[in-house]
Amino acid sequence: MAAIDWIGTATGIVGAVTGIAGAVTGAISLHKTTQLKAIELRLKLKTGLLDARHALESLPGLIEQSIGSRAHVHSASGLYQSSGQKLWMDEAEADRKQIAQLEAEMPEASAEYESLNAAGLETELVRIHGLNARIAGLVSKYSAALEEDADAGKEIARTARAAASATLRRPGDGA
Repeated sequence: MAAIDWIGTATGIVGAVTGIAGAVTGAISLHKTTQLKAIELRLKLKTGLLDARHALESLPGLIEQSIGSRAHVHSASGLYQSSGQKLWMDEAEADRKQIAQLEAEMPEASAEYESLNAAGLETELVRIHGLNARIAGLVSKYSAALEEDADAGKEIARTARAAASATLRRPGDGA
């Protein structure tokens, strides 16, 4: 009977040691997982910030290019001083002000995020994602405008060629 008591005691001790080892291993694993999550969030945050900066820096040039393109199309179609041209210029000016606001909201390039925990990193990541979305909206607007202007320019050129061809045809040529 005494042997049975020792077996119970031995298995109890082994179970307790195993439980403690499992708890320690779980705690270490949780700590490492938390560290890895923070590293991953920091990486996403920094790449999102770089993407936002790059897009924001390219935006003024894109706006200027689209202003010139729209002016050429309006000029070629006889609408250079039109209300449409004025409206486009006003929109571009408003978007320039929005760019200045976005630049003010953008964190410094040297910003450090090492001291932030996972929740703080997530909050900052969401903020940068919001900035990226607003910047992407402006990039999309002006990229689409450039495409529209390219199509309009092709149509104007096609119309001009057709008009020139019609002018060059002489009656009775059979053409």
